[in-house]
Amino acid sequence: ARVSVTNAERIRSVAVPAFRGALGDDGANRSVRTLLASAATELWTACDEPMDTFPPPPGELINAHAASSTGNQSRASPNLGMGMNSNGPGHSPLVTGEVYREKPRTRWPEDGGSPVGFGTLPESARIKPAPKVSIIGAVVSREPPRGTRRLQNPKTGRSYDMVFVTLGDHRGTRVKCQLIGKKAKAAADVLDREGADGSRTVVGLIGMTPQDRPGKGGVIATVWDPKEDSRLVLRPDHPVARKL
Repeated sequence: ARVSVTNAERIRSVAVPAFRGALGDDGANRSVRTLLASAATELWTACDEPMDTFPPPPGELINAHAASSTGNQSRASPNLGMGMNSNGPGHSPLVTGEVYREKPRTRWPEDGGSPVGFGTLPESARIKPAPKVSIIGAVVSREPPRGTRRLQNPKTGRSYDMVFVTLGDHRGTRVKCQLIGKKAKAAADVLDREGADGSRTVVGLIGMTPQDRPGKGGVIATVWDPKEDSRLVLRPDHPVARKL
């Protein structure tokens, strides 16, 4: 992928040191693996979109000195910067040893089924009728950036809410999700609250219908919920989510 000079610098100063750090003595630490997964996800994002800063992994950043003085049990992320200037353009909470408190995860529903791989969605969409699927991914972008878009059905004259959410998996594959009505408003409210601290949000969507509609930015398929019967799981406690 072709990247700009700015994004190339971010890859050199953020992702590469993170990968190096994961190969060191601390490589088996779970928090390091989490940070490494975040760095990998942001690497492919940087190859496709201009970015101002790299977001921290899912969790609440807190002051390291305050944590140590109060006996806080939150984990400190090891410094993967390997001499990187923390005041430079590549500064990121991923690599500066800041402390974060991991947000609680949500149990995956027993009737939620097994999340499907993003790569299988185009084929599933060609099945008639298309099966309902569950997916898990990290929020890459959304339209609109906050809230929902209010649209009107030209046939009935009724207004409804709509939101598009693009999710990415650990391989960099992307899927666009279309939610309408009450489900769109509920999802937008959740994402508005989650995105307030700048952290990356991982969600699961249950009961979505795949469509063989690729799009821009590496989107290979679309899933949507025309009957408003899907479910959103915030920060799902599932092996697929832990890869993100």
